[in-house]
Amino acid sequence: MGRRHIIELDGAPIGEMNYRNKEGAAELGIKICDFAQQEKGYGTKLLTVFIDALFRHHGYERMILHTNLKNERAQHVYEKKLGFRRVGVDVDTWRDQLGEWQSAVNFEMRKADWLAAHAEPLGYTYDYDKLFGRWYAEVYERAIQEQEDVNYLLALLGTPPQKVLEIACGGGRIAVPLALAGHDVTGIDINPYMLDRTRARGADLPNLRVIEADAAQASWGEGFDAVVLGANLLINIESGMDYRASQRLFIEKAAKCLRTGGHLFLDFDVYPDDEPSSDSGGEYLIFGGEDAQGTNGRFTVFGGGFDAAARRMTGSRKFALQPKGGEPFTLYERMSKYAPHWREVEGWLQGAGFQTESLCGGYRGQPFTGGGRATVWARKA
Repeated sequence: MGRRHIIELDGAPIGEMNYRNKEGAAELGIKICDFAQQEKGYGTKLLTVFIDALFRHHGYERMILHTNLKNERAQHVYEKKLGFRRVGVDVDTWRDQLGEWQSAVNFEMRKADWLAAHAEPLGYTYDYDKLFGRWYAEVYERAIQEQEDVNYLLALLGTPPQKVLEIACGGGRIAVPLALAGHDVTGIDINPYMLDRTRARGADLPNLRVIEADAAQASWGEGFDAVVLGANLLINIESGMDYRASQRLFIEKAAKCLRTGGHLFLDFDVYPDDEPSSDSGGEYLIFGGEDAQGTNGRFTVFGGGFDAAARRMTGSRKFALQPKGGEPFTLYERMSKYAPHWREVEGWLQGAGFQTESLCGGYRGQPFTGGGRATVWARKA
């Protein structure tokens, strides 16, 4: 999971700042692109606020970042002004535009050290991530109300109660109906605002429980009758890992937490083998609307493309929000996703000990033709 923020000065973009989750730590990056605005202290001020917010409000215990060994000014800022600790140097790890080898200095900071030096929270106009998180959870739930996949899954599960685990359960669109049908449901998701909505919808369901965790890092438990990797999760995993490795990992973790004879439900998009490379261009609206707090926003994607040789989907996501009574802000996220062939996913399933009992091209039992939607019901041997 990661997020990119555009740095603006008097309404004009001058750089960007980003973070992503890497093995439980927040990996930071910042760049002032406007040469006229460099060496004015903006980076130090912005990173100070950024670090404070991530430590206090987003559950991180450690921050990491890297800079070029030749960039002595950045090293001074990180160590002397912000309090990072140098932990090592990676020698000759990448080439610059001239083809010359460059080395990187690695830094880290612990939450306890930051709070010891900054006992009081820094003053923020408002918490952008909280505003965004609440808006996204509420408006997404209104916009995405698919029911066919839920009915299809209920038919596969059969007579309740089955002990079911859903990964990336979000606001409970799938988990809550399964619990209402009598199944014993556990949901895992990293988004606390989505989970708040699941808890509210399932407040009267003792057979529904949710866990806030990074599914790539956390244990999934054991003894489940069924694991749900639905809603195209395989193509939308958020982690700091290599994308292809994370896809395979999720299938392997599903096998480990299932009892022998248990089932995996896998529902995802497949690009056919002969899908050509493409560059869609343009900007497309995914959803938009206003939440209960009065924040209005739009979620769009742009600059998308597909590299057939690398099986790689790229593009950017844009979230433009207008808080009630506040200043508008925009969040950007770069996307780079791996789109596996079905035969590759089939190999992952077999390697994890699964036998595919059903492979369809949708929720009405349509035959799978090698591309489009794939719905898989696989048994752990």
